[in-house]
Amino acid sequence: MSNGLAIIRRCYEKIPPDSRRKFGKILFDSAVKTRRKILGAEEKSTKISDGYVSWLHVDNHCPETVLFLHGFGDNKDNFFDAARLLAKNYNLVIPDLPGFGQSFKPVDAVYDLPAYGKWLSEFLESIELDEFHLAGNSLGGGIALQLTLLNPDKVKTLTVIDPAGFVGVDDDSVYQELVSGRNIFKVNSAQEFESFMDRVFCKKRPFIPPFIKDHITHDFISRGEWHEYMIATTLSGVTSLRDDRVKGLSLNEELPKIGVPTLILWGDNDTLFPHKWAHEMCTLIPNSQAHVFSDMGHSVQMERPSHFVSVYETFLGAQGV
Repeated sequence: MSNGLAIIRRCYEKIPPDSRRKFGKILFDSAVKTRRKILGAEEKSTKISDGYVSWLHVDNHCPETVLFLHGFGDNKDNFFDAARLLAKNYNLVIPDLPGFGQSFKPVDAVYDLPAYGKWLSEFLESIELDEFHLAGNSLGGGIALQLTLLNPDKVKTLTVIDPAGFVGVDDDSVYQELVSGRNIFKVNSAQEFESFMDRVFCKKRPFIPPFIKDHITHDFISRGEWHEYMIATTLSGVTSLRDDRVKGLSLNEELPKIGVPTLILWGDNDTLFPHKWAHEMCTLIPNSQAHVFSDMGHSVQMERPSHFVSVYETFLGAQGV
């Protein structure tokens, strides 16, 4: 580190942590507002039976619409970099999943795929979205699988990015960690947050300015107990992937019923779900294809948005979109 950078670092560290976080939140909120303006996104709130779903709508009067579902612990605004590229050719619908962001968070719910399938199906009805291209990452990928099974007449194409919903009981994965009691989504310190980010990304993390990073780190830590609760209620006492109840938590046996053109994307350095699952899922889903990205982690749409969009638009183009 140069002397100049070292001096800046020392000055930065002299600022009280609370002040850094407060200033970081101001910068973060401003950045979110600016990004939405660049994207031309309108934030909306739609009522379904259990509460309100917050979502972003980008309406460029394009003939096709993409619905994107984020992963666990994430929110609708983190799809910005990929959304900015996609918005040139598609309308976009990007909700906060129930339990995250600004959407409803019922404390008496079980946050499993059937529940999310019900909530998102209601959401589609409420906003009168009858035909769309569906994409989702991680938890959002599992929900996208479930939503396609429930709404095959509405989903024109399906794209899943390092998705949940498929379980290889003999493979090392984050599922093994969760059922053994290690919840990587409950972090207690800035150091643990750094370790979590290392798990999600491979070589190219999204750049986060220092003050904003302080805010984001603190916010993620503050949601740790909620993340733990969501996972605990979903697993409901399961301590082994060989527990019979795991079949009810996965979609392994349902995948052959998916009938829409499907693209399965994975990062070859995903530390949560092994990338070999991409090919295993591909053998189960008819009319599907798999693409594994080199030197990428669990969220390729955030790590290399241009790579993701290029592969995604090529897939859509092959379907005549």
